[in-house]
Amino acid sequence: MNIEFFQDMKERQWFRFLYLTIIFIVVVYVATHLFFTKNSFEFAQLSTTQNQQINKIYFNNDSFPSSNGSPQQINTTITYLAVDTICKSCDVRSVKLSEKCYRTKLYLQNEFNGTIDSNQMKGIMKYLCNAGDLEATSYLANFNFKVKSFFWLSESGGCYLEVVFWSILGVLCSIIYYVGQVIKNSTTDPANAKSKFDETEIPHSLAKLIYAPVCTLIIVLGYNLVKAQNPVEINSGKGLLVFAFIAGFYSSRLISFLDRLRDLLLPNSGTADLPEMLTPVLTPEEEAPKENTTNDIPPKEVKSEL
Repeated sequence: MNIEFFQDMKERQWFRFLYLTIIFIVVVYVATHLFFTKNSFEFAQLSTTQNQQINKIYFNNDSFPSSNGSPQQINTTITYLAVDTICKSCDVRSVKLSEKCYRTKLYLQNEFNGTIDSNQMKGIMKYLCNAGDLEATSYLANFNFKVKSFFWLSESGGCYLEVVFWSILGVLCSIIYYVGQVIKNSTTDPANAKSKFDETEIPHSLAKLIYAPVCTLIIVLGYNLVKAQNPVEINSGKGLLVFAFIAGFYSSRLISFLDRLRDLLLPNSGTADLPEMLTPVLTPEEEAPKENTTNDIPPKEVKSEL
């Protein structure tokens, strides 16, 4: 990369270059996500309200209050073909248990709009048909459902690519904002020294595109290592993308955070903060030692006493 090419740019040329670069990156990002849809999933968990509804399916399915307040028997006539299919596929003879599984499946498909991965859904139903009520509700409350998404958030490799892209996008948006402010101030406040574009700062801006994504990725890996003791599992969803963008936009603060983390993890030794001993500067006359001879000693004056 020829740095002199960027240093010769004016503020409007630099702004146009950043504008076209960010458009190109966004187009490539969208195209790859539309074309490679195999990994377009993310993880989701049931909310508190959804967990309460699951508990009602498993523990309050015998009766419900009627209009006059007295319990009445619910109509348990569900599609017997579907219930019987669940029984045969899971080797379960209890039609009542299979009914709960079937109702749970319908509820999950309705809540997630049918976006749950089909292979994962088969595994979920096979487990629920052989689990007790309490075991099933506990299992669903802590389960990470793999649902279809535009982003690559289900696999570790896809998550890391998302972090790198959104961090770079944050850096580009930060640079464009800075250049836009300079162009604005150059016409509204030309006397201000900060309103003048300094082309020597362009290499520093380009350096952000390198170290900001790497530092963001290191922080994400460190967080997951401390939290889950698993450096390749990321289940933070879209919040991970938001953090990556903010880290890229405020990359200077990200470096400040790493500096504080350095002081915490790698503290200085006891003598590291002490000032270095200054060596006195000697003149040529002081550096060369003088030989003490008797000829150099002036004769003492002898006072005679009269």
